[in-house]
Amino acid sequence: MPGPRSEATRRRILDTTRRLLAESGTTGTGLKQIVAASGVAYGSLYHQFPDGKDALVAAAIDAAGDDLGALIARIFAGDESFTDATRSMFGLGRQLLEATGFRQGCPVGTATADGHLIEPVRAAGEAAFGRWTGIIAEGAVRHGIAESDATALATAILALYEGGLLLARTDHSGAALDAAADAAVRLIESATPS
Repeated sequence: MPGPRSEATRRRILDTTRRLLAESGTTGTGLKQIVAASGVAYGSLYHQFPDGKDALVAAAIDAAGDDLGALIARIFAGDESFTDATRSMFGLGRQLLEATGFRQGCPVGTATADGHLIEPVRAAGEAAFGRWTGIIAEGAVRHGIAESDATALATAILALYEGGLLLARTDHSGAALDAAADAAVRLIESATPS
């Protein structure tokens, strides 16, 4: 059983990897960068992740997927309407982009976009996006959207969110993310029973 120090080292490696992935993606993040930025020794990195970079990236995507999934769940579990919760999710994305000077995007989306040909990375991204879609779909159903429409709507909302993040990073402006949020709201309104 790993001790507290080992768990702290593992978490530091994962947090550093996640931050670097959000900035540079899978192919732009190397083990040397992770070691330097985390302050751990190569031996510690290989002890924690003996299967190498692909396993480390997949684990960082899993951790980011869980952490961001918990944030999304809190947003959609609140008392806001589904439309307001969706706007809150897009607003949080904008805040995170602006806080990093548009350097960091979604660690799951950025890492998966260029690492999708690496099976552990692709599978971790698919699992994270699947969890998020499920959370959003549950929120949609709770707010009156038909179950038969909820997953497709949640998928579209998440696609708009991830695409909006990418365009906002490219433009160094939140305008694309705002436009994506507006499009998501229009989709919700068209799926909401009158």
